[in-house]
Amino acid sequence: MSKLHPDVQHSRVPEKTSSLITATDVTRAYEVLKNPYTRALHLLELVNSTTDATNINLDQEFYLHVMDLREEIELARLEEDVKRLLDQNMERKTDVIQKLNQAFNNQNYDEAQRLVAELKYWETCEEILKGKS
Repeated sequence: MSKLHPDVQHSRVPEKTSSLITATDVTRAYEVLKNPYTRALHLLELVNSTTDATNINLDQEFYLHVMDLREEIELARLEEDVKRLLDQNMERKTDVIQKLNQAFNNQNYDEAQRLVAELKYWETCEEILKGKS
């Protein structure tokens, strides 16, 4: 990355422009790849799979679980309750991410799509919880 930094190319204007574009691309790629959700979306795009999580049907039990959790989040007032919910959510995310890695390794893109939709719910719960802490 240091070779691509635009300041290194200060004396050569055409190369500086090129390195600025390349450094920007590398930074953008890093941002996508460091987040499991955006990384999974990108991998699905690479194999031409649907990445619209709103079109994925998860089972009714999952939706009921999410509704119960959202209610529990809404009622959480104490810092210790929010921390407990964050810890539980992190366990759910970790489990989904492991399953997602397996799905990609097995080239099971339908399962990966389903897991991405599930991960999006846990990401949203995490954002809400972090806003409460």
